[in-house]
Amino acid sequence: VHYADYYSVEFLLDEQNKKLTVEGKIKDTPLKYTRNYFFDTDCINIRTIIESEEDFEAKSCYLQLPVFISKQRGFSYSVPSHDPFVIRLSDDVANSFYVLFNEPVRTELAKISQEKIYEVNYKIQQLKIYLPAKWKKGQQAELEYKLLSR
Repeated sequence: VHYADYYSVEFLLDEQNKKLTVEGKIKDTPLKYTRNYFFDTDCINIRTIIESEEDFEAKSCYLQLPVFISKQRGFSYSVPSHDPFVIRLSDDVANSFYVLFNEPVRTELAKISQEKIYEVNYKIQQLKIYLPAKWKKGQQAELEYKLLSR
């Protein structure tokens, strides 16, 4: 499992255009990424570009979208049949949010894990968004999606 190299991450906030750019590398891999967040009044638009600096192959490769869980509840995962670009994540008290992709992607909701962040225990569930496992030097993968509540 490889995560972002948190010591190589750069942030650029453009307040006037409501845009945050995050650039970094995936630790122990030749993969680098640029993620742009555009903050609108009703949603967050996210555009991620991943590029390989050399040939690389992994067992699997995916982005993780963390979902914090309140109390013991986990989220259910559904893809409305009328729209294959939409994923709805909801808990058992009807709290929900939507992930709207600009094209079909393979996703999976991972098991719940326990994480300690600043001395507080959280339950987190990851939405895995799969990417290619095999990369050629210079190859890019682009992913665009939007986060909406209701």
